[in-house]
Amino acid sequence: MTGSHRFYPLIAIILFGALFYACGSSSQEQIELEWQEGTGYRYAELPVERSGEFGFEQIPSSYSKVDLINSLPEELMNENRVLMNGSGVAAGDIDGDGLPDLYFTRIDGPNRLYKNLGAFQFEEIPIEELELNDLRSTGAVFADVDGDGHLDLLVTAVSGENVLFLNDGRGGFTRQEESGLQPALGSMTMALADVTGNGYPDLYVVNYRETNVIDEFPVQELTWENTIRNGELIPPYDDYFTIIDRGEGFPPERHEIGRKDELYLNNGDGTFTLADDMERFRDQNGDPFGLSPDWGLSAKFHDLNGDGLQDLYVSNDFWTPDRIWINQGDGTFRAIDSLAIRNSSYYSMTVDFADLSKNGTPDIFTVEMLDEDHSSRLIKRLPIEPIPLRPGEYHHRPRYNRNSLYLNRGDHTYTEISQYSGLHATEWSWAVRFLDLNLDGHEDVIVMNGFAYDFQNMDSQQRLLHELIRTQGEIRGYIEDFTPLKQQNRIFLNNGDLTFTNASSELGFNELDISLGLALADLNNDGSQDLVVSRLNEEPAIFRNRARGPRVAVKLIGESPNTQAIGAEIEFLGGPVESQIKQIVSGGDYLSGSDPMVVFAATAGSSSHQIRIRWPDGSRSVLQEVPSGQIYEIRESDIAKLPPEAVPPTAPMALFEDASHLLAHTHHEDPFNDLTIQPLLPVKLSQQGPGVAFVDMDHNGQDALIIGSGKGGAASLFSWNQATETFQNQPGDLQLPAEGDLTGMAAWRKDDKTHLIVGQANYEAGSVRTPSALHIIVENGEVTETQNLPGILSATGPVALADYKGDGTMGLFIGGRFVPGQYPADATSRLFLYNGKEFVPDKENEELFKDLGMVTSALFVDYNQDGEPDLILSTEWGTLRVFENQGGKFTDRTEEMGLHTYKGLWQGVTAGDFNNNGYPDLVATNWGENNFFRTLAGDKPLRIYYGDFNRNRRMDMIVSYYEESAGEYVPMNKLGYYESIEDILRHAQTNQQFANFSLSEMLRTDAERVPFKEVNTFQHMVFLNQEGKGFEPVPLPAKAQFAPGFYVGTADMDNDGVEDLFLSQNFFAVTRPQSNPRLDGGRGLWLQGKGDGTFEPVPGHHSGVMIYGEQRGAALGDLNSNGRTDLVVSQNAADTKLYLNQAERRGIRIRLEGPQENRAGIGAAIRLLYEDGTHGPKRFITAGSGYWSQNSTTQVLGYAGQPVSIEIQWPDGSRQFEEFRKGIMDYTVTYAKD
Repeated sequence: MTGSHRFYPLIAIILFGALFYACGSSSQEQIELEWQEGTGYRYAELPVERSGEFGFEQIPSSYSKVDLINSLPEELMNENRVLMNGSGVAAGDIDGDGLPDLYFTRIDGPNRLYKNLGAFQFEEIPIEELELNDLRSTGAVFADVDGDGHLDLLVTAVSGENVLFLNDGRGGFTRQEESGLQPALGSMTMALADVTGNGYPDLYVVNYRETNVIDEFPVQELTWENTIRNGELIPPYDDYFTIIDRGEGFPPERHEIGRKDELYLNNGDGTFTLADDMERFRDQNGDPFGLSPDWGLSAKFHDLNGDGLQDLYVSNDFWTPDRIWINQGDGTFRAIDSLAIRNSSYYSMTVDFADLSKNGTPDIFTVEMLDEDHSSRLIKRLPIEPIPLRPGEYHHRPRYNRNSLYLNRGDHTYTEISQYSGLHATEWSWAVRFLDLNLDGHEDVIVMNGFAYDFQNMDSQQRLLHELIRTQGEIRGYIEDFTPLKQQNRIFLNNGDLTFTNASSELGFNELDISLGLALADLNNDGSQDLVVSRLNEEPAIFRNRARGPRVAVKLIGESPNTQAIGAEIEFLGGPVESQIKQIVSGGDYLSGSDPMVVFAATAGSSSHQIRIRWPDGSRSVLQEVPSGQIYEIRESDIAKLPPEAVPPTAPMALFEDASHLLAHTHHEDPFNDLTIQPLLPVKLSQQGPGVAFVDMDHNGQDALIIGSGKGGAASLFSWNQATETFQNQPGDLQLPAEGDLTGMAAWRKDDKTHLIVGQANYEAGSVRTPSALHIIVENGEVTETQNLPGILSATGPVALADYKGDGTMGLFIGGRFVPGQYPADATSRLFLYNGKEFVPDKENEELFKDLGMVTSALFVDYNQDGEPDLILSTEWGTLRVFENQGGKFTDRTEEMGLHTYKGLWQGVTAGDFNNNGYPDLVATNWGENNFFRTLAGDKPLRIYYGDFNRNRRMDMIVSYYEESAGEYVPMNKLGYYESIEDILRHAQTNQQFANFSLSEMLRTDAERVPFKEVNTFQHMVFLNQEGKGFEPVPLPAKAQFAPGFYVGTADMDNDGVEDLFLSQNFFAVTRPQSNPRLDGGRGLWLQGKGDGTFEPVPGHHSGVMIYGEQRGAALGDLNSNGRTDLVVSQNAADTKLYLNQAERRGIRIRLEGPQENRAGIGAAIRLLYEDGTHGPKRFITAGSGYWSQNSTTQVLGYAGQPVSIEIQWPDGSRQFEEFRKGIMDYTVTYAKD
């Protein structure tokens, strides 16, 4: 009796608990839509909740009745590790009752079909044929393959068969025995789209492999010697491996291969024909290429370039690259241009698309398996890119251990910004979908995570390796060495500025599990997309979307045979953002397929929304006056259609024309291993150049071009032939052999002689006897004198010139870039004075510039307009520095000017009057915000600690960041990275132990007692001059922050009278690319000035400047004397780029004839005065600025009003005015002393 009394309350608790959930939660409410008919569509009102919290609410399986478990026993995992890729779920309305039903695949056990009863409750439909007990099923998609309006079912498997079931229209299915689908080859995700243009959806099947080679053969059999003879793979191993030629100097490597994917063409009768992949898939040049034996995981069709054709993105695992295929409209695909996407994820899992920048073009997001957490990241093994990157090879597309977010530039090319956006690391991720959770018009991100075991754990791998050695490769049950990897799924909210915030816990993802397949579907007809997740060794998870706020849902019913309108595009206008665009896709979710309803954020109370549809055949339909809070079902066969939009007119002519062929110059860069000098360097110091200079060598008003060289090469001199508009390479003494890297350049003219300064680094030369700079005097085109300026320990970086003594003679600044072998210790910079014969050290200022820092760029400009040129420096792991000139003696004013708080990896600096107040503002390039350093730094400074930690007379360094959970600074890199100081790390017995070390624990001393430098900003910045009293920082726009910058130059590119900027971008010379990937997000960037100190990026297809290598120095000047500023940009180890300006209107060309000691007017400033009493911005004439470069001293000024005179402020402080004469656009102004 007592037992019964205890039993019944327990039953009551269970029953009433379930009843309480059913009655007390709105999640069970089934919405009965009351449809009303319109012309070509029907619509119904949605029950929109406007209050409460948005996010997800998990539905208990005890309520939903979806309680199957997708189990995978350990013995199966040990036999075939491919099985751990898991299984998925398909969502779709199979019986036409308006509710999406669910089909779950399972690796071990029967698949299950569930009918949606409404209110998040389901009933299993026992159809034996659909269980596929004889297969290890992976992927599933509901799609109408035969055009009868009913959703058929496609199922993939690891081995055996891939299967098609035809729907009878009542939810009954018949297996199509002669479907045309070939045997399963480790088949994974499926995607469907009409490739041939006959209206029927064709099928792309992604294949992985049935088993891994290690599951088939004992380890001891798989040696190089046993699998390869005479350089060729021998059977049966040739079915499992390929040999990769890694290029000269690198041994070949053997890599395991997957299986080729398959494209099936729909015959229109419920069957498919396997397409000839060599015929259908071509390389970027249009030559037959075919499909490769990749490790495919997923694929998705999407129109990437706006031509109405379904392009294809394939996500591949391991070393095989992602494939991006552009639909040619004739049933064939062409590989996307190698430069369109610059890098990709290494373990690419899944892809999705959304217009994040709201420019009307889809952006791309692929997920990978980089951990977000510090300690977890440090115990995971990094992949190794099989193809090494050599200097200058920018066409190659390397792969990295992180997610990839590709921002569409609008010209069918992309810049990867995952680190800028905060989406680079989402754990071991499988499925991803964009979904606007908070209905603000910006797509948020949903990511599914986890894996059966943490196979990337280096400690576990080491234990397994030891066991393999002990047993001589006989061990087969490997999984016991690893732990299960249950992880939290992720929700990232879109901040509307291309950045995202992790809100996983707050929005309903709190459980740790192994989530694999993901499908979206509106399970309860409330007009929001719910989630269905297939989980390993657990019941599926169903999440109700607690959407709050106004929305409009849209379903399309296409004309037969494309009844799902696959490939249609829907644009929604009038919501919280100007435009929302979504496309109808079929399949493509990881191992899964979603129901193709789309949802748009709407404006509350508004009835003026608009729905624009581009149907798969290109025709268009428009629904006007759409109210919020509605769901629409639009029928292609009945709604009014407009013809396809006309092909847009040819894009306007770009501002600059690429004329690089006129130069045909490539920068010389000898290979050099920086790590032999300092093994812990984060970047290479040997690939910093070259610089570029425009110099009027003959004093004829025509600039020559000088380009620096790396060690072992020679500087190049090109003269411009105005008659033929071509360059001529001038051999002779000026082609300076480079004993070390040639660095900064600057020049001035005295009397009839040109004086050229070329910096030279001693780093690769390895000797302090290497001259710090060369002073070359040229007269009548011939070198008449050369002076070697003495070398010191510091390697030379920038050089700059100015008459800072005010006596008519030039002073020279030589910046110390770094001390070889002692990076990041402070380097010494120096000032020299020209005595009429040679440069001699400036003893008065010598102490000020000793151990100044690592100077990257230098500029003389009169920042306070007191008539004396001051010195502005940029430093790496430091600040901008301002040295005020007072009668030839310099005083550090950095702190007074407010610049001491902005510590960065500054690279270049220049001046310009950006807000037209007559004072020189500064602009400085930094590392940008799209790099791994920045992602680690967060709100605390990034630090580099340095010292001779193991007492071997070599400077060691540890890049470190503040880890919030630890409350201390921690090392950035893994234990193995620090092998050069391993004798001080003997207390770190395992990777896990090291991953939990603070920096103090790592070094076994208080880290605060160790010297360090720090960075608290990575932004490129303008510093607006507050009339000489200080500088106000203004970050450059987001698109300027996607890549590091080097050169920065001021010019009026379009002659509108407002100063613009050009940035050279990119840095590839990282020492360990997988832990710190190359930075390739830029193409060189023009920024159009607004006249108030702010700027607007100019897309490359508008400016015409598209440079894909790592740009360094650059120079601006009117090369062809047409009143338009041209541009030369160098690239490290690659081709120098020349761009001729084609602006519609020309500017006013001004050349100064200064006094004998300074003929080019170095240090002068000029501007235009207008008839209405206003004026244009000042242009400052400098020798050396930007980054190791010199612009032409002949200036081109645009104008925003009617000029009446030209104002010249000469270096001695005197002012001169030249009358502007209408119709005259070229002026030579000769110095006239009052």
